[in-house]
Amino acid sequence: MIERVDSFTSLSDLDISSLPTQCENITEHPEYKSGTADWPHLSADFAQHADKGLHSALDFISQQSNPNQVTGMFSNALSFIKDHQMALNRNCTYCSKAVDQNLASLAKGTFDNYFVATETAQGSISTDVKNVHSEILDSQTPLSEKLGDLVSEGDRAIIVVPVKDKGYSHAMNFIHHSNGSAVIDGQFHKVYNFNNPADREKFDSKYGVGSQAEHKPPVVTVWRTGESPIVKDEPFEIIEQEDKSDDGWLLV
Repeated sequence: MIERVDSFTSLSDLDISSLPTQCENITEHPEYKSGTADWPHLSADFAQHADKGLHSALDFISQQSNPNQVTGMFSNALSFIKDHQMALNRNCTYCSKAVDQNLASLAKGTFDNYFVATETAQGSISTDVKNVHSEILDSQTPLSEKLGDLVSEGDRAIIVVPVKDKGYSHAMNFIHHSNGSAVIDGQFHKVYNFNNPADREKFDSKYGVGSQAEHKPPVVTVWRTGESPIVKDEPFEIIEQEDKSDDGWLLV
């Protein structure tokens, strides 16, 4: 079983562009939309799910932002001969940027566009912006709780978090709305609803400070990207979801 599912490692390994004038937010950076594309034929379905409520909209975004996952896994498996990285899923950064664009549409209530990750290779997120923050994690505070401290209520963010005891990190999205918070993992089609204790426990069991923290301090990085979608007079319902695995490949 292959346990390494993403080759996004650490900020020290990112390709960081040097801009003459530093952008305020990652959404203003020239690379923000790289590796993503607008698939407007999905916008009507997106709007229909949004009408059903926040959880339905987030579930749609998580399921429909990485359409090339299977072909990408095959391509990345073949590339092992060249780069010796046995990581089947490498495009978490592109997925997080596609998800963020869709969360922006959801926050504005405009559904003319729908963005997906078109790139399946390893990517990066520039730290050459003002509104980015990195912090070393401690074992006393669960990562789910720490994210709520780092991202203010009413905001959304792209996050890069350490995968416990794997030596690499994973890019996802976080929203902090008026009735709670959630993580959306567009690469692996998951929503962690932190109103659900089981989802919190599942998330914190996979991400944060692991047993090998003394060898490599675990760092969380947050790019605050704009307003969170809001809850419109509805409970952010708890829906139980099983972990997804595919033919023996471990998905985290």
